[in-house]
Amino acid sequence: MKTCASIFVTILVLTSAVFGQGTILWDESVNGPLSPMNSSPTPLGSLTTGTNRIIGAVEAQPTQLGWTGTEDYFTFSVPAGSSLTGIFLHVDNRVISWIGNETFSNELGSKINPAIGELLIQMNLSSLPTGPYGMYMSPNELQPFATVSSYTLGLFVQSIPEPGTLALLLVGLGLVGFRSWKKFH
Repeated sequence: MKTCASIFVTILVLTSAVFGQGTILWDESVNGPLSPMNSSPTPLGSLTTGTNRIIGAVEAQPTQLGWTGTEDYFTFSVPAGSSLTGIFLHVDNRVISWIGNETFSNELGSKINPAIGELLIQMNLSSLPTGPYGMYMSPNELQPFATVSSYTLGLFVQSIPEPGTLALLLVGLGLVGFRSWKKFH
């Protein structure tokens, strides 16, 4: 019984570490607008394990020559030993999403008018490894009147266990299983 309880606690701790809630990195209604320029993006810092949310809005204004808009440029980094495994998008109007290096000179992926849901998959990316990144959201709801596109991004980060840690965990689980099997046979 004691062994079962310790296995349950171990699984609970590992699950909470992998699926932690994360944090709100930026909320434009609280923190003010994100930078509209790629030359001075808003630095959001290092992501944490779990979901890291960004809540913002971009606007398109009609002009005599087309449209002008406000874009949101920001940077973030995926910490060592972690991987960005998903970017979940919720948006109420059409936008353009872009992700690349932190200087905005090298694109990794982009999507014009992405659907609500997993953005990395829509950009043909599976995950992003440790390192710094730049991202922007741009309005694409082009009407004869001003439009605002509100969005929420949920950047999901998972820890990558070191091979030695994973092997040790598997050996420990194997020994517990063998001991339990031997006890009942």
